[in-house]
Amino acid sequence: MLIIEIAKYLDAQGIGKYSEVDDTGTIFIDGLPAYPNDVISLYHRGGAGSDAKLGYGNQNIQIIVRAVFKVSALTQAQQIYDALHGFHMGQFVAGGVHIVGCQGIQSGVNYLNTDDKNRHEYSLNFEVEYKK
Repeated sequence: MLIIEIAKYLDAQGIGKYSEVDDTGTIFIDGLPAYPNDVISLYHRGGAGSDAKLGYGNQNIQIIVRAVFKVSALTQAQQIYDALHGFHMGQFVAGGVHIVGCQGIQSGVNYLNTDDKNRHEYSLNFEVEYKK
């Protein structure tokens, strides 16, 4: 799955820790757990319709970064943006889906607000074009 490949890629880049077997990491898929405080969550989001004539698909991914300290959350969100925006003609993981292009939908990181525990949250949105 593309979203899991992105989670593994962020782990390999040293931006967070992803675990497929339990909740001991800091990168999660389609859910923002109450703890730990500092986490990254990747969400499937709708995207533009795929054009069968082009031979590739589209997937939008939203990433939420949450941390107790605002600068920590912002720094980590910017690291994610820098790692993903402009990624193209390769694979996030060996043997994975071929990425035609990955680009930020906005011009950068967006501050959301604080949650009910006063932790800061930032959002990033990407469009990923891929070929199986």
